[in-house]
Amino acid sequence: MRMKVAVAVIMVMGLLSVVAYRSLGPESKLTIATSVGTPYMVGVGMAEMINRFVPRVEATVQDYADEGEVLQRLSQGKADLALVEIPAIARTFPTAQARGKAGLRFVMGGHAALVLHTMVRQDSDIQTIAQLKGKKLAVQEQGGDGEALAQAALDAYQLSSADVQTLHLPLMEQVQAFKEGTVDAVVIAVPLPSPGLSSPGPVGVTKTGPTRLLSLGEAEVQRLLAAHPGYSRHVIEVGTYQDQAHEILTVSRKNALVTHKNLGIELVYQIVQAILEHPDEFQKVCPLAVAYTSKKALPGSSLIPMHRGAERYLGGKGIL
Repeated sequence: MRMKVAVAVIMVMGLLSVVAYRSLGPESKLTIATSVGTPYMVGVGMAEMINRFVPRVEATVQDYADEGEVLQRLSQGKADLALVEIPAIARTFPTAQARGKAGLRFVMGGHAALVLHTMVRQDSDIQTIAQLKGKKLAVQEQGGDGEALAQAALDAYQLSSADVQTLHLPLMEQVQAFKEGTVDAVVIAVPLPSPGLSSPGPVGVTKTGPTRLLSLGEAEVQRLLAAHPGYSRHVIEVGTYQDQAHEILTVSRKNALVTHKNLGIELVYQIVQAILEHPDEFQKVCPLAVAYTSKKALPGSSLIPMHRGAERYLGGKGIL
């Protein structure tokens, strides 16, 4: 009888070892799931950092056409890590209950797919977003991600279509309207860093003279994030643009490295350490690695919790 019980216990433990999420083991294999394109390339760079600097772990990358599929695979245990835009989490798991059931956790924030920029001329009397009331704005075309970010910012300031006149234009037409002085401000959402930006606005805008970036207020950012939990708080650091002497508080559509809550604490700690503590090596294989630093490691969103391993690492560095 004792032998049968022992065999049964061994069988159960064996089954659990198959379905359980991995912690550190003799030959742990990790799958990083991403969408196609840029996220895949970043994922390849992350896998190389993990393989080089996390002992006894082999990481590989698998890309999929849809971020929803990426997240579903992660929640089902068919992937160990996922690099996705944070709004995709809200789309795939639209309620707090669904996100809780999925068991997803942030590992770290990543590169911003789009960062909101609100620009006025240097000599403009407009100093805040609130002062855009009664002004004419050039905004990206309707239905796009950039237009959605801009509208979210205006909503946070309770500026309706009755308060501002918006012209929905392609980027180069926005630039032309700004050059000609037919709009008071340009509101665009573009990647950061982006070769399409110069000092401190889009190429061509600065030919009309110096421009300024406007910050959002902290209260308005929090109001925006409450209404749109997939967006992230974002700071454009001093010196990002020539002669930019102040930080610019704004919002973004940010990528994040995500895992399941059951992935081992020590393993996640070492993954974060491998990525953040080897910037030179990471940048050699992935130019976007410049966005993966300790200072930028927070996702800027409370859509899902941080993984305990990430909390341990970032807390130890005084980031949390």
